[in-house]
Amino acid sequence: MRKIPPRVEGRGSKVQDARDAAPLGNRDFFLRGSTFAFSSAFVLIEVMIAVAIFALAVLTLGQGVRNCIAAQIAKEDDERALRALENRVAEIELGAVPLQDTTTEDLKEPFKGMKLKTTRKQLKKKNEKEQDLFGLFEVTLDLMWKSDGIPQNRTLSFYYFPRQR
Repeated sequence: MRKIPPRVEGRGSKVQDARDAAPLGNRDFFLRGSTFAFSSAFVLIEVMIAVAIFALAVLTLGQGVRNCIAAQIAKEDDERALRALENRVAEIELGAVPLQDTTTEDLKEPFKGMKLKTTRKQLKKKNEKEQDLFGLFEVTLDLMWKSDGIPQNRTLSFYYFPRQR
């Protein structure tokens, strides 16, 4: 132990006790046994609370990652469905697929697992001269698939007037 000079008392005294001037880390503390046990128990509780908070944060982060992955899968399925619908519209407009009143088919790769229902309805419209327009159809494409066991569908309707050959 170091020697501490005595405190000088008196008028105008500027001498301080060395214990007061020393930084906190250099002071000599004598802890009683009960104070040390209480302090250790408090530290243990703090660590347990910190670990619990960290565990909750990790669980929340995992849930967020799972939601992001599910959203990405749903986005990719939706883009694939829109591509299938666009392809079928182009096939119908070009005359590559014969148009019937109602058809249902399972699509092949890369659209495997999707079912496309095509419905054709003839429209009874007149032109500006009040003459009937023959051959004008409203075509509805209904695409159905399952994503994570949940049924999904997209519908697209458009007008089709076959080319005169």
